[in-house]
Amino acid sequence: MIPQRLPWHDPQWRWMERSIRSGRVPHALLLRGASGRGKAMFAGRLAALLLCGSDAAPCGECASCRLCAAGSHPDRIDVGLAPERREIVIDQIRALIEVVGLTARFGRWKVVIVDPAGAMNRHAANTLLKTLEEPPGAAVFILVSSNHAQLLPTIRSRCQRIDFPVPDPAIALEWLRGKVDDRDEDAKHFRRLVKHGHLRWRSDTDVWQPNDRVGSEYMARDSQRKNEPTTDPARALDLARGAPMRALDLLEGDLLKVRTGLERDLDELLAGGDPIAVASRWKELGRATVSIWLAEILSERLRESVVGRT
Repeated sequence: MIPQRLPWHDPQWRWMERSIRSGRVPHALLLRGASGRGKAMFAGRLAALLLCGSDAAPCGECASCRLCAAGSHPDRIDVGLAPERREIVIDQIRALIEVVGLTARFGRWKVVIVDPAGAMNRHAANTLLKTLEEPPGAAVFILVSSNHAQLLPTIRSRCQRIDFPVPDPAIALEWLRGKVDDRDEDAKHFRRLVKHGHLRWRSDTDVWQPNDRVGSEYMARDSQRKNEPTTDPARALDLARGAPMRALDLLEGDLLKVRTGLERDLDELLAGGDPIAVASRWKELGRATVSIWLAEILSERLRESVVGRT
């Protein structure tokens, strides 16, 4: 499907739409910013916009948009990490160059998306650089990077940069709450209770507590509810350091609950708890999950301790 327009991308879209209206579309764009801010969705929607034949692009109805939605548009070329690969290699860029030199099948443009652009090895990057120095007339290259320092300076210098800073928290939170509420009617009711002060979050014990009779009745519906970690979008956004897409990942699949459980286990160990019991729980989660989350939790606590001393 064609990616939606994310509300915190309005400044980037306004700039891009002005460029298109004026006929000055850059031949190479570098979308840069930390992960979780929706750069890949921006790239996908921009490709659909450039390839759409309608004045109200992307219209979602023309042949070009239908092909984009199906992921089979012949004038859109995606370059990414192949299975079992940790880098984009020169053969992928050579194949790209062969295709991009052909005449567009629909409309005017060919659109190339390289994501993650920082994964190109030096040979691949140098090969792409030659194409960026002498770009085909009707091709637009969109490089997506969460760490633009990984790219060759010469590649960065040939791209028009579009920055994706941390979104406005209010805009991101409203969008995130809508995503959660769309999936769960109970979540809508829960947000209303929090908004009107019937429930409050106890950060010291990681539980929701009722403030009044209405909150108590809600909690009593499920005797286990009071012991569950929060699924509050505001907390997820905070843990994701303001990155809405990463916060959504936390809320889906109980990842936020997993992280909160690991925090409790870590505190239990530091308080002299039973390491065998903790190890048993961690074994069920798997080494990769535990390692990633513990590294992030410890990094966050170290950062907080440093900030607290300054």
